[in-house]
Amino acid sequence: MLLARNEQRDLVTFAGSTLQEINKFRSQKYYCPDCQEEVILKAGTRVTAHFAHKNQGSCMNKGEGRYHEEGKWALYNWFIQQNVSAQLEVTISSIQQRADILLQLGEKKVAIEFQCATLPEKDVINRTMGYCNESIIPIWILGGNRMKRIGSQSLRLSSSEKVFLRVCQIKCVSPED
Repeated sequence: MLLARNEQRDLVTFAGSTLQEINKFRSQKYYCPDCQEEVILKAGTRVTAHFAHKNQGSCMNKGEGRYHEEGKWALYNWFIQQNVSAQLEVTISSIQQRADILLQLGEKKVAIEFQCATLPEKDVINRTMGYCNESIIPIWILGGNRMKRIGSQSLRLSSSEKVFLRVCQIKCVSPED
């Protein structure tokens, strides 16, 4: 996870910070924003600075790979550079889901999910419907690691990737629409 709470309970991230900047804060304690358990700050020359649970337990904030964390951070920064109201790793407690990025576009909320791992079809559908039930528009972005190029203009999708094409057909309807 890229965000944690510090000892003052403020949300912090060190993604994008230098090791020199990060080292000033290594002695502090950090806590998971969801389960409040202590987490460890991990940073080095080959990884995006992030936090990991000491003991995983039952927290929904499961560990993520380097590719996912770097991609999510890049997407978040791109939205910020476009002057879009964006929040990183937002938990929607009513449906027990954490969006990689939550956007506020006027009156609309949009959850950006950067998907880099295989996810069962039922989980994709349930998460999509969960967002829809909260009047949040879900957008799934498949990581490039999920793509198999078969030509200069063609990709091969496995059955687990094709589910994302099917969930695009689910229409989220808010009461105002």
